[in-house]
Amino acid sequence: MDYYHNQQKQLMLWAIDAFEKANVSKSRQFTEKLSRIKHQVSGLSESEYEQSTNLAIAVDDSKQLGETDQNVKFLLHDLIPEMEQIATQTMDQTLISAVHQVKGIVGFEESTYPE
Repeated sequence: MDYYHNQQKQLMLWAIDAFEKANVSKSRQFTEKLSRIKHQVSGLSESEYEQSTNLAIAVDDSKQLGETDQNVKFLLHDLIPEMEQIATQTMDQTLISAVHQVKGIVGFEESTYPE
């Protein structure tokens, strides 16, 4: 796996962790999607992920994302509006930065729908 792809995976995991730890109310669906994305990106089970001490270890380099990569980006794309809402509600700089990183990774643009 190349360095760039590994870097993207680590940024996604960092952003997901930031939102999971945010002390704000989140919908159950939002939380479940975050968890599912985290496990798809890391390639680890929940217990393996919890045992890893940092995000560099949490990314299993032996597992290529391939098709899963597009699925992860699609799921993240759906979560961006709620991520933005939480970030602006809390004005937490970490969350604002996390949203910005996720948008960059998934190629999110404001006008993604045809007019």
